[in-house]
Amino acid sequence: MELRYAHLVDHVTFDPLGKPILVGIFDVVRTTAATEIRMPHAFVFASFSASPLEGTEQTLEVRLTGPDGEDAVPRQTFVLRFQPTGARRAFVGQAVVNMSQITLQSEGEYTIRFYHGDTQIGETALRVETAPTPPVPPEALGGTES
Repeated sequence: MELRYAHLVDHVTFDPLGKPILVGIFDVVRTTAATEIRMPHAFVFASFSASPLEGTEQTLEVRLTGPDGEDAVPRQTFVLRFQPTGARRAFVGQAVVNMSQITLQSEGEYTIRFYHGDTQIGETALRVETAPTPPVPPEALGGTES
């Protein structure tokens, strides 16, 4: 089994045939908070492939680790169901993990890792950084544009 791809997104939906529609793909969260940092409305969409010999259901775990390498939030476990993609081809399964309103402790590099048992099968990155301060318009300072 392996992770084909994973994206942080604002929204996930599916068309009538099951094709995923991902809206607002991102990998950076900008914050103005000095202490507690809240994730915006966000999901991780992940696509996995597996051999038909691995079966049609697997239990996976997702871990969000912080800049210190430790778990930033409690681990989440879910059952992933695979479907065949055609004759003698790999099975494919898709997962949507809710990351909305998770509290992060600091800025830095975070990693979202997927595990099958004790084996890591893939990861994607998330960076949390301070948002730049917008420039003050000249008229707010009593001046004029030149």
